Amino acid sequence: MATEIFITIFKTAFCFIMLSAVYLTIMVKMNALKSKVKEKMSNDFYQYKYTLIVHVTENFNWDNLLRSLQNQSYQNFKVLFMVANGVKMPSSINLKKYRILERCLLESKLQIIDYVVNVVKPDSEVVAYIKGNCTLDADFIKNINVLFNQGYKVAQANIIKSDESILGLNKSNVRNMVERSNRIKAGLSSTICHHGFFIKLQTLKLIDLNPSNFDDDKKLQSNLVLYNNPIGFAENATLTDYSKESKSKQLAFHLKQSFLFAYYYYLGAKILIDGINTQNFNKINFGANYLRPPVIVMTLLCAFVIYLTLVIENSFSFFTFTCIVTMVSMLMLTFSNRNKQTEREYARMQTV
Repeated sequence: MATEIFITIFKTAFCFIMLSAVYLTIMVKMNALKSKVKEKMSNDFYQYKYTLIVHVTENFNWDNLLRSLQNQSYQNFKVLFMVANGVKMPSSINLKKYRILERCLLESKLQIIDYVVNVVKPDSEVVAYIKGNCTLDADFIKNINVLFNQGYKVAQANIIKSDESILGLNKSNVRNMVERSNRIKAGLSSTICHHGFFIKLQTLKLIDLNPSNFDDDKKLQSNLVLYNNPIGFAENATLTDYSKESKSKQLAFHLKQSFLFAYYYYLGAKILIDGINTQNFNKINFGANYLRPPVIVMTLLCAFVIYLTLVIENSFSFFTFTCIVTMVSMLMLTFSNRNKQTEREYARMQTV
């Protein structure tokens, strides 16, 4: 009896996995759809004024970052360095043209953004949050500005980790395809990353910037969507992240993410319910995306259900066959080898 209940529970979970798989497939197929986002650019291409908040939390080679800032094809921006306590400023580099706040004790990005918006009060129209140990492509801000001229109030840059392997780049490409580029092509909001995002100053003044006890990125993202702020994805605005984390820090990060599933589901349910109440498809879709388990979790659950049906129940049914097909589809989705883009990005990083 207990075994039958156990199997029933996992079969019920699998039904949810199937719905998630259908959702993922639809999002991937949307890549072939014609974009529903209408170009809102006028003949007069407006040049927004930007303030780049560069949060420096570790010692690194400043030359590459400063060179990439100086070489920007779009120059209507200012830079504000928020330098954490204990980080040494280079004496051999001319930093006079930039504003620098040393010994910054603020760690939360929401605290930093809130401080800049309400205390520093920048004379700009758009504020960006970027981590220090990175470089920007020459047309980085220019490509971001294109999105704001299309009517977006929030834009996310394309982040590439410098130490990622080919497999890591494939995973990042799939994530960008499903969570960002496909959503934009379908007329929906993209998601944001842990940094490299740009938000209009007036938008920041209207949303809750109190730091979260759990995850600042997800809270900021959910607030933006709840207040009907479409998030754009600037795929051509590439930021290369040179931050190197130890395996222990990476493990701690993944463990933290695992414990935050309940918080993410809470945010997703909140957006989903608001979307249903306001009949807003973007919010409904965004909330459903929060409730979707990670692809690797879906794959493992499918494998476990296959084990239950074949070994415990001793049967090979249509349900088992469906499990196998779903698991293979999830694996193909996760490790989809987008050779041309991945190899081009990997080769570019090796030459930087």
